[in-house]
Parts: sequence; C-alpha cells; structure tokens
Amino acid sequence: ITALAEIYWDNISEVSNYFKNNIPQNNTSKNERVIALYYNRIYNGGTERVVSVLSNKLSNIIDSNNNCYKYHVVLITDNEKTPYDYDLDDKVVREYLPDFYSYTHKNYYYRCQAWQNIIDKYDIDIVISSAWIYTSTFWDALAVKLSKKQPAFCIHQHAYAGNIYMFSHMNPYEIFSKYQICDGIVTLSNSDCEYAKTYNNNVVNIDNPWFIDPCKTPEKNYKGFNILWLGRISYEKRPEDAIEVMHYVVKQIPEAKLYMVGSSTEISQKEI
Repeated sequence: ITALAEIYWDNISEVSNYFKNNIPQNNTSKNERVIALYYNRIYNGGTERVVSVLSNKLSNIIDSNNNCYKYHVVLITDNEKTPYDYDLDDKVVREYLPDFYSYTHKNYYYRCQAWQNIIDKYDIDIVISSAWIYTSTFWDALAVKLSKKQPAFCIHQHAYAGNIYMFSHMNPYEIFSKYQICDGIVTLSNSDCEYAKTYNNNVVNIDNPWFIDPCKTPEKNYKGFNILWLGRISYEKRPEDAIEVMHYVVKQIPEAKLYMVGSSTEISQKEI
C-alpha cells in the first residue's frame, strides 16, 4: 500500500479501477459489532458535529434481545482531544492517527500502520469515514480493507456532490474513484445518492440528525436590525457574500449591523 501511495498518491483512479474487482468484502457474522467513525477532528464544523452526534447515538443503541448496548464505538481523529471538542458519551473510545496533512505519499507508512494497530486493538468490524473529499481516504480504505481483520469501509458524504467543483485544485473523477472500493456510501440527498451509484451500487440516503427541536425554537419579534452570520470563517462558507449583501442593506437601513461570529485563520481575517 505504501509503495503504491508513493507513486500514485494524487492519481488514484488507476489503482481504484484495479482494486474495485480485486478487494475483499467484509462478511463478519459477529453479534457484537465494533464500529469506528473517522474524521480529522470533532470541533468547529458541521461534519465534525455530525460525527460526534452519531458516535453518541450509536454507542447508546440497545440490543433488545440481550438488553445491552449493541455497538462498541471507537472515534478516530487526527487531532488529539481539545477543549473545543463537541461532547462525547463516556462509552465512546478515542483513538488518534498521524494527521493526513503531514503523512502523505512520502511517509504514509506510519499512518497505514496506525490504522492496522487500531483495527487489531479493538477488533473493528466497520470503519465509517466522513473524510469523503480527501485523497488520503482512498489510501485509508486500502489500509483498512487489506488489513488482517479486513473490516468493511464506508464513506459518509457530508455535502452535495457539486461542492467539489468549487475548488480548482480538486479533480472530481479522482475524488469519486475512491467510492469504487468501498463497501457502502451514505449521502444526504436523493440526487447525491443517484450520483454516487455511478461508482458504487451500495448507496443509501440518510438525513443528518437534528441538533435542535424546531417546535421549541423561541419566536423573534424582528424589531431590531442586527444580523448574525454564524459559522467557520473559511473560503467554502463564503462569508464575503454577507458583506456584499450588507452593502445594499445599509443603503436602506443605515442602522443595520452585521455580526460575524466564528473561528478563522489569520489569513481569513485579513481577507474579510
């Protein structure tokens, strides 16, 4: 795997086309399932929040036949635990990988070995990766599926398929080629489900869990002119659109104010 990664790191389609018909499928029959969820971090983002919530929900599912918890959940991230992490249930176990930004084609061996160690340590049955656009995910899938245990590997797609066309440095064909070797794909819309089926037959659409109860949301009288933009201040969130809108708003409502709340890099702050 590491030898292939060094040669084909950014050109995964050729390797994927070979492995899609030559890679084992998971057929575990264990009653007690161990699920691993992966994302590089669990703070400051929508995908990060969903991964943490799903970890908690899965860890608390009760097996009605045995009156015990149905799944053991291992949450795998690149980043060590931070004070900003979303809350996790005590039953969720944390593990860490060498980060995908630093461990690429030249030194992927160490990340690959870390996957092997975690799989062996917890006897993992399935890995659900939410890093659907990252090149490293393809190599992670090979590391998981070609390990001695051979767990299933699924991708949870956390945005619409067209999202990747926003980034000039991304090759959509290369990104979706990784779907070919997966045991399953989870999408957030029916249209994305149909798109993913061009690469994988085992695709299902599952809506994200709600974080709030819409029926309990307090009503607002809308008497003020304060506008809140809330989110991570980064390119894909397009915070500059809010500023452009305010250019027109203040012409009609001079007292209107825009508050932008969210973490950002120093570069993002300067651009804003």
